[in-house]
Amino acid sequence: MCDEQPKNQWGRIKEKNEQKNWRSIGGEARRSFLNKLREARLDAQKNAESFDGLLFAFEQMGAYRLSETSTLGSYRPSLIDLALQSPLKGESQYWHSSANVLYECILEGRNDALHQGARARHLTMHCIEFGLMLEDALMNGDDPMTLLKDIMVQSVIVAQVWQPVGFVRKIMLTNSFTYLPIFLNGKWQVVSDAQIAAMLRSVNQDKRGLLLAATLEDRRLHKHGLKFLDVHVERPRVSIADIAKTLLDQPIVLVVDADKKTEPASCKHLVGIVTPFDIL
Repeated sequence: MCDEQPKNQWGRIKEKNEQKNWRSIGGEARRSFLNKLREARLDAQKNAESFDGLLFAFEQMGAYRLSETSTLGSYRPSLIDLALQSPLKGESQYWHSSANVLYECILEGRNDALHQGARARHLTMHCIEFGLMLEDALMNGDDPMTLLKDIMVQSVIVAQVWQPVGFVRKIMLTNSFTYLPIFLNGKWQVVSDAQIAAMLRSVNQDKRGLLLAATLEDRRLHKHGLKFLDVHVERPRVSIADIAKTLLDQPIVLVVDADKKTEPASCKHLVGIVTPFDIL
């Protein structure tokens, strides 16, 4: 009996893959998987040997599609099928690696016991490229995402006026942020890295420590201090196409959970942020 169960399982999985009997990814599941892929990709881009998060995301998506837990190799047909829904397989395919080739490289790297140095970095690069295909397939595939709530980054880090400039600087550098949202005087604005950089370089180095210790509010009120920038604020169900051109003039779009009677900019309940990278 111990040997019979795996055989039955592999036979069932083989039949599912041959018949393409896979669960579709839609609704909240699709948004969740998109966020998982993005977060894992960002971690991998920070650490050239950090491929584990992407592999875990692939395995989660494969298990969801297959409707049961198995191996990365068993998930291959369903994940390749999903990746090929990306428009990247079209005119631009000659500038991208094949999904099948990438997956084969991932499997070979996954089964290698030595995940260090150049081999680990190559595996991370392959995982990132395949992850980008899956992200694009989820966003722009057979059932494209059309609303801000579908693509917005939900885990938003917000600056506070009482926080020291040095702390805000650390958050920006650690996360590669260009802007941080801040709610001030009844509306949303953003703090920019360019503003902080210009302020810190406006004094002699012996006074730099004083600026880093000052709060955002201190520097905002100073005559030569920080200037917070206005930002576009929208509701979650606004069309992506409607705000795409907005990003040409303003760097980010903040998404708030405002009712129809409330002006979005005055709503404190920030639920997401959208940048050009999220639409790309």
